[in-house]
Amino acid sequence: MDKKGEARRVLAMITPVSHQRIEGMSRFAREHGWLLSINDRLGGNAPSEDYDGVLVTLRADERTARYVRHMTSKGVPVVDLTVQRPSIDIPRVVSDHRQIGFIAGEHFQARGFRRVAWFSMGWTNVHALRVAGLAESLGSKPIKWILSRDADIIRTVRASEKPVAVLAYSEAEAVHLLQLCISAGVDVPDEIAILSIGDDPLITDNQLVPISCIRQNFLRGGYEAAELLDRLMDGRHPPKEPILIPPDGITVRRSTDTMADDDPLIRNVLLYMRDNLHRPFGAEQVADGIGVSRSKLDKACSARFGQSLGKEILAARLRKAKSLLKEGSLNIDEIAHATGFGASAYFIKKFKAAIGTTPRKWRVSVD
Repeated sequence: MDKKGEARRVLAMITPVSHQRIEGMSRFAREHGWLLSINDRLGGNAPSEDYDGVLVTLRADERTARYVRHMTSKGVPVVDLTVQRPSIDIPRVVSDHRQIGFIAGEHFQARGFRRVAWFSMGWTNVHALRVAGLAESLGSKPIKWILSRDADIIRTVRASEKPVAVLAYSEAEAVHLLQLCISAGVDVPDEIAILSIGDDPLITDNQLVPISCIRQNFLRGGYEAAELLDRLMDGRHPPKEPILIPPDGITVRRSTDTMADDDPLIRNVLLYMRDNLHRPFGAEQVADGIGVSRSKLDKACSARFGQSLGKEILAARLRKAKSLLKEGSLNIDEIAHATGFGASAYFIKKFKAAIGTTPRKWRVSVD
């Protein structure tokens, strides 16, 4: 309710339509007695000015930008759910795009990919943030496939050194890339693995190769944006920085369900590690499991990883542990068992020696 005891009238302009974002906003609106209007496009006429607050996804549309500027000039609070127009100074609740790129890099590294590419059909501030996070995770800049013509995409796909993992900007662009790979006779995921950002199973499940997706947690973003707008309508000061919504993990499907390496022996090592990481094992068990001598295994792994296989196994366990710590659904003891450390005390000891702090403190630091 506003200061007069009347229900607050709020406009949500969300393009493209995101049912999860709208669900989050609608939940808050219902809980707080708002009159929430949904308008996914401006059309020929600007919306009414008779609103107490506005939720918007500011993109390239100048009509929307003009409407937002006009409403803020009147003192009407506006909250943006994107960061594509950072030059327009308004409060924001946005996906943590750097973190999205970062966990994509972790996902690819865990599958043994040394060649990683970014694919998009355009370039905005959001693209730049995601690529920066991907580069940070990889420790190097990814290959950039910023292409809009199908002929150029097919030519790039065919000419690329393989195997290569590709992070696509959106579900739609991931599907488009998948279809062109299939048309070009390129195998997904063994030659090109594709990871999407955004997870609508109606789109990503119903493909010839179901697509792995990073879940953006739009529902939480919509709810927290509405919550921030409510505070602003109460006269509270806006936050100095955008409120960042972390990704909700990765839904793994067939498009990245592979292990990559040019050397078949190393690929078998990576597959063994992936399939057995939940239980204790060492280099001797890997050699027996893939049917090679220990000396041949040690030589190949030293050349490929730059360290012993034992150290690489530990690094893989720690990567998985960090991923589970970020997800937050398992306690320390459960993570210790899920990553093959066994006892939580041993897990804590190894984690602290490698990372410099305990798993619990590390989890708090990244929340």
